[in-house]
Amino acid sequence: RARCLALAAATLVAACDDDTDETYYLGAVDASPAADAAPPDVAVDSPALSSLAFTPCAVAPIEGPDPLAVVRSVAALQSRLIVASHDAVLAFTLDTDACPAEPIAAFGQNGRVPIAAVAAAPLPAGRAIVAASNRTLLLGSDGSEAGTCQSQSADVRVRWLASNDDGHALGVFVRSPLLTFATDLGNPASCEVAPVALPDQPLAVLAVAPAPDAQSFVAVEQQTSTAPLALARYDLTGARIATSTALPYPLGLCSASGLVVTHDTVVVADGACGRVVAFDGASLAPSGEALLDGAPRGLAWPGGNRVLTAVARATGAGAEARFVSIELPAR
Repeated sequence: RARCLALAAATLVAACDDDTDETYYLGAVDASPAADAAPPDVAVDSPALSSLAFTPCAVAPIEGPDPLAVVRSVAALQSRLIVASHDAVLAFTLDTDACPAEPIAAFGQNGRVPIAAVAAAPLPAGRAIVAASNRTLLLGSDGSEAGTCQSQSADVRVRWLASNDDGHALGVFVRSPLLTFATDLGNPASCEVAPVALPDQPLAVLAVAPAPDAQSFVAVEQQTSTAPLALARYDLTGARIATSTALPYPLGLCSASGLVVTHDTVVVADGACGRVVAFDGASLAPSGEALLDGAPRGLAWPGGNRVLTAVARATGAGAEARFVSIELPAR
């Protein structure tokens, strides 16, 4: 049984089945629809972050209708990559540089399951949890539907999913209080939801990711509608362990379109400002960034010293997302 924590802004409505058609929060939490927007003005005396080396992956890009939808999330588990794209959930093996290698043929049709996913995350034994626009479901190792997540007999809608090696998963719900859900990967599979609360609820939780030790998780959050974004680490009960200083750009974040937690680093994809930012895992202070030619969409950490993101750009026919492998700061 994998225990799953789920986070959301309690300032919205309380019922899981009272959501609108909006499937994820836009604006400060994910401003990356404007992929070519200029970064905010920077004071001349602002300290610079160290540069993170990155390498384009030698794999064909994913094509879609626009930079926001072409890829919505990427996540890795046990050398397996799960991608939520505008019209399908994709599964790949990963090479030694954390780049996609071959589609996993046994998953759907040659690594492709036709679901317009908002987010997706891998689970152990080749399975996955997927957020569609109107429900959250479990997929078996062959890509077939194995179960759904429900609360009070109603489908649960989430806009963010993440998981770790033990199968612990996190989800940010569309419009509901902070929830926890547990998935049973038996036959048949099931997914049950129950409420939980943070003692100091921020205005909005933008992204969450579990720590590798399965004892804590990190969130990107916003305390007020005008406050800068900040990082916070919580234990599994929702008690706050640490909070970063809320910093403006360039040390702080413009948005959060991807988040992973490694053994000693927290990494955030900042789609609005076209970069990936690394933070010290203990102090949550920014330590380095990779400036990218486009909007990074999602982050995957398969282990080791590299993370993977999909960089989305507008094209004449719509948009494309090309994978980039980023080297983390040495510790």
